[in-house]
Amino acid sequence: MKAPKTLRGKFLLAALVVEAVMLTLLVGNSLRLLHQTLTNEARRHAEQLVPILRSALTAPLLQSDRATVKAILDESDRVDGLIYLAVTDQRGLLVSASGWPADKPLPKPETSISLLDKEDGSARHDLVSPLVFAGQELGALHIGLDLSPIVLARKAMLTQGVVLALIELTLTALLLALIGAWLTRQLLRLETAAAALEQGEFSPLPTPPDDDIGSLVRAFNTMGASVGARIAAEQRLRLMASVFENAQEGVMITDPEGRIVEVNEAFSRITGYSREEALGQTPSLLRSGKHSQEFYAQMWEVIQRENSWQGEIFNRRKDGEIFPELLTVSAVRDEQGELRHYTSIFSDISTFKTQQERLERMAHFDPLTGLPNRALLGDRLDMALAQARRANRRVGVALLDLDGFKPINDHYGHAAGDSILEEVGRRLLSAVRETDTVARLGGDEFVIVLCNIDDAPQARVTLERVLATLGRPYAIDGEVATMSASIGLAMYPDDDADADTLLRHADQAMYSAKQSGRNRWHLFDPELDRDRKTRMATLTRIGKALPLGELVLYYQPKVDFFSGSVVGAEALIRWQHPEHGLLPPSEFLPLTEGSELEIPISEWVIRTALTQMLEWSREGLDLSVSVNLPARHLQSDQFAGFIAGTLTEFPPEFHSKLQLEVLETAALGDLQSISMKMETCAALGVSFALDDFGTGYASLAYLRRLPTNLIKIDQSFVGGMLDDPNDLAIVEAVIGLGEAFSHPVIAEGVETVEHAILLAHLGCRQAQGFGIARPMPAEAMPGWVASWQPQASLSSAARQVLARGDLPLAQALSQHRRWLAIIDDRLKPGRSSIDSRQIVLATCPLGRWLKGDGNRSYGKLKEFNELRACHNALHTHAELCLTQIRNGENDAARASAENLRESEAALRLATMTMIRRITASDQAEDYPDMIVI
Repeated sequence: MKAPKTLRGKFLLAALVVEAVMLTLLVGNSLRLLHQTLTNEARRHAEQLVPILRSALTAPLLQSDRATVKAILDESDRVDGLIYLAVTDQRGLLVSASGWPADKPLPKPETSISLLDKEDGSARHDLVSPLVFAGQELGALHIGLDLSPIVLARKAMLTQGVVLALIELTLTALLLALIGAWLTRQLLRLETAAAALEQGEFSPLPTPPDDDIGSLVRAFNTMGASVGARIAAEQRLRLMASVFENAQEGVMITDPEGRIVEVNEAFSRITGYSREEALGQTPSLLRSGKHSQEFYAQMWEVIQRENSWQGEIFNRRKDGEIFPELLTVSAVRDEQGELRHYTSIFSDISTFKTQQERLERMAHFDPLTGLPNRALLGDRLDMALAQARRANRRVGVALLDLDGFKPINDHYGHAAGDSILEEVGRRLLSAVRETDTVARLGGDEFVIVLCNIDDAPQARVTLERVLATLGRPYAIDGEVATMSASIGLAMYPDDDADADTLLRHADQAMYSAKQSGRNRWHLFDPELDRDRKTRMATLTRIGKALPLGELVLYYQPKVDFFSGSVVGAEALIRWQHPEHGLLPPSEFLPLTEGSELEIPISEWVIRTALTQMLEWSREGLDLSVSVNLPARHLQSDQFAGFIAGTLTEFPPEFHSKLQLEVLETAALGDLQSISMKMETCAALGVSFALDDFGTGYASLAYLRRLPTNLIKIDQSFVGGMLDDPNDLAIVEAVIGLGEAFSHPVIAEGVETVEHAILLAHLGCRQAQGFGIARPMPAEAMPGWVASWQPQASLSSAARQVLARGDLPLAQALSQHRRWLAIIDDRLKPGRSSIDSRQIVLATCPLGRWLKGDGNRSYGKLKEFNELRACHNALHTHAELCLTQIRNGENDAARASAENLRESEAALRLATMTMIRRITASDQAEDYPDMIVI
C-alpha cells in the first residue's frame, strides 16, 4: 500500500492507525480480564466441589458399593458447570461415570485451562483428583468442567469489541476527515498567505516546512491521544456500569465510615432491599444475628491488615429469611494510600449449601431408612467409647439381623421388603433412648449403640423391648407378616476392644443367637472368645502334628479271666509334643471333634494300627487291635470305601484282627444307613464293638439294629461299682444284656484286683485297665504279652460266677463300704451333722437276702450263719456310731468307727467264704489274704 501523498491523507491514516491500535489493546485486555475472571470462577467452583465429592465417595468405594457411587455422580452431575463426572479405581479402571460414555476412554487431565475446542468439539477442562482414605489410594475422581460459557462470553465480547471498534473507527474517520479538511483549509490559507507573501503580499513564515509538518503531526497526535483517551475512558465507564448492573453477584459500595453509597440490581434481587432503601444505611442492615461480635471484629481486623477478606457468612433478607452467602470485602485506596471506599461482592450459596448437605447426607446416612450408615456409625461409636472411658460407664454394641426377612422379600417383592426395612428402622428408634444410635449396615442388618449404660441387665431390658417391638405383625398389601430378630451384644469395657472389634464380636454373638433358636439375644463372652482362639490355635498345631509324625499310638492289653490269655489290645492315640512331652488324648483329642481333622486322624489311626499288627506278626505276635471310631467318620459317605481300600493294602488274615469301637454316646442319626455301612465292613472281616455302653440313650436300639460283636462297659461304672450300689447294678445289668443278646462283654477301667475279681463273680470274662496294664508303646507289647501271667485268684474267681439270686452278696458289700465312707467323712473336723437318709440300715440288700432267699437256700450252712452274725455285728456298731454322731459325741463315735471298720473286714471275709461255698469252689487256698471287694 502506497503512502498518501497529501497531508490530509497522511493525517487521516496516522490517526486511524493509532485509534485501531488503542482499540485492539483495549479489546484484547478486556478479553484477557474476562477470560481470567471466568476461568478463576470455574477453577474455584471445581475446588469447592472436589472435597465434597471426595468425602461422599470414600465410604461407598470402601464398600465397593457401585450403586451408591453412581447415585452420587448422577446427583452431582446436575450441578451447573459440569459436563461429566467419573470415578476410577486404583488400577485406573472405570468404576462409574455420569455424563461420559462408559465405552469411551476418559480424557487426560490438563494442567491449565484452555479455551481451544477438544477433538469432540466440546469446550471443557479435564482434571483428576485422587481419592485417598487413611493413606490408602482408593482411586481417582475425573471432572469435566464446562467452558462453553467462557467461550461464548469471549466470542460475545470479541464481537462486541469489533463492532464498537468499527463504529468508533468510522466516527473517528469522519471526524478526522472534517478536521483534516479544516486543517487543509488552514494550510491552504497559509499556503495562500505564503504565496501572497512570496508575491509580497505577506511576510514569509519563519518556520521551515518540516517544522510546520512536525507541529501538525504533534498536534494531531496530541489531539488523537486526547480524543482516544476520552473515548476509552467513556467505554470503560460504560463497561464498568454494564458489569456493575448486570453482574449476578450482589455488589455494595460504602464510604470509609461504612455508609452504603451504591448497590447493584443483584443486591436488590438477593436481599430484597431496593437501592433507595439501602443507600445511606450500613451493612448491619443485613446482619442475621448468627455471628458473634468476635467474628466481625476478626473479619475487620483482617480487612485492615490485608485490605480484603473472603469467607462464608449468614445474612438476613428483607423478609427475614436467613441465607448463606460467599462474601468478599475489599478496601479501595487512592494513589496516596488513603481509604476511599469499601466494596462488598457476595453471592447467594443457598442452592450450593443444599446440594452440599444432600451429598453429606448421602455419605453418612442410609438412603432407604434415613438411619446413620456404616461411616457415621463408626464416628458415633468412637465418640461413645471415648465418653465411656472418661465417665467410667459402659457401652453396648448390639448387631441385629432379621429372622425370616428373605422369604418375605422374595414372596412380596423388593418394594414390600424396603417398606418393611423402613418400618424396622422406625420401630428401632422408638424402642431406644434418644442418646442411643440406631444404624443400618446394609441388607437386613442393623446396629444399636447403647450409650452410658450401667450393666448388662440394663441392656437386656432394652433388647427385650426391641425384640418385642420387632415381633409385632407387619402389614403388607392387605396381608399380615411376622418376623423376629436375632441380636448379638458386645459390652465395653467388659470386652475391652476397639469399635471394629466390638462390631465383629457382636456379629459372632448374633450368629450364636441364631444357632440357639433365633428371636433372642446373646451376649458376647470375651473369655469364651479367648478360649475359642486358644482352641483354634491348638487345633492348627494338631493339624501340623499329623504330617510331622508327632502323633503316636499306645496299646493297652485286653485279657480273658477264664483262659488267662491276652485277647487283644486297644490302640490309644498320644501326642509326642516337642515342647510339652507326651500328651494324653484328653489334652487334645476333644478339640478335634467336629473339625476337619477328625476324619484324617481317624484314618491315620486305623492305617497305623493295621501296620502295627503286621509288624507284630513278623515278630511272632498274633494280636488283634481295636480302634475308637468317631461317629462323624462312620457317618461319612466315604467310610466304607476307605475301609475297603485300606484293607487291600494288608494280607486278608489281618482283616478280621481289626475291631472298630463305636461310641454308644454318639447320636448316629440314620441307623439304617449306619448299619449298612457296618455290614459292608463286616463282610470284609472287620468286627465292631459298642464302646462306653450304658452312658447313652439308645443302647437297646444299637444292640438290636447294629451288627456289633462286643459290648464294652464304660469305665465310669466299673470304677464306682465297689462303692456305689447303683454303679454295681448297672454293671450287672449290662452283663445281663450281653448274655441276652449273645454279645461278649468286656469291662474297661479295671484299676485293682478287687475290681477284676468282682467282675469275674458277676460273669464278665474280659477286661482292660490300669489294674492289668497301662497303655504302652508298640515295641513294649511283645515282651509284656510274653511275660504276663494272671493271678490264680482271678482264674478262680472266673469260675465262681454268682447266680442272679445271689448278687445281693456283692451289692451289699459295696453299699456297706459307702456307709463307712460317709461316716468317716462326717467325723472329720468342720463337717456338719450327717443326713440319716444317706444311711438306711433297714433297707440293706444283704439283710434282705439273709432273711429271704439266702435263708431259704443256705440257712443250714455254717458259713451262712457266720455271715449273718458278722452282718448283725456290723449294723450294731453302725447304729451306735450314728447315734453318737447325732448326739455330738465325736470322740466316742471315732472309737465306734474303728469297731465298725473291724466288723466290715470280718463281713468281707465271711462273704468271701460264703461265695466259695456257694460256687462249690475247692480253691480256698487262693484266698487267705485276698480282699475280694
